[in-house]
Amino acid sequence: MTTLRLAKPADRKNGVPRSVYTTQVNGVPVDIVFVRNRNKKRGWLTILSTDCTLSDQEIIRICGMRPE
Repeated sequence: MTTLRLAKPADRKNGVPRSVYTTQVNGVPVDIVFVRNRNKKRGWLTILSTDCTLSDQEIIRICGMRPE
């Protein structure tokens, strides 16, 4: 089963359909945020952040500023 299916729906008012707070095997806490892929409507993008103090929206904003 994919992580997306295990993720609980987030508050859709903020535009984030799903997110998960978890810990990696090495003990590092992470936030995983799922957003729709604008180029492939049925696709999802997964953003992983180790800065768990950021909101889901802030994680998406910062990731969107990075060059591909």
